[in-house]
Amino acid sequence: MGRFRLHFADDDSTLFIEADDFDDDGEQISLYVYVPFGGDPLAEGTRKEVIAAFDRESLTGPPQLVS
Repeated sequence: MGRFRLHFADDDSTLFIEADDFDDDGEQISLYVYVPFGGDPLAEGTRKEVIAAFDRESLTGPPQLVS
């Protein structure tokens, strides 16, 4: 699991979220974790659980992995 930094365009604030990865569909950015925790993303039975989602336009860029 990594720590992602998100920077918001409207108020110049920053948010840190612990997640395994993120998806960007062009309209929304979703951060997720693998379930079960630490699961192999390619293994049968492992799924992605979205833990946070934001409109793409509200962020200044994609989430940045910081650790």
